[in-house]
Amino acid sequence: MEMDFLGLSSKKPLAVVKQEIDNDEAQDSGYGRTKGRGTPRVPTPPSPPGKDKFDDDEKIKIEIDESFFAG
Repeated sequence: MEMDFLGLSSKKPLAVVKQEIDNDEAQDSGYGRTKGRGTPRVPTPPSPPGKDKFDDDEKIKIEIDESFFAG
């Protein structure tokens, strides 16, 4: 037996419900124009750029073991 959970094969017409919103009431209750949830975020100034750890002109000596390349 096949079940139709979405009602797609139903022969009954769908009822259309129109809900009217009273803008004055929505503004008074605090639900009218708010975006998202919670308290609003306070803007913060951008953080200064981080110091590059290789930007101190330090000379590094690199030694290469030639025996790895001998064939």
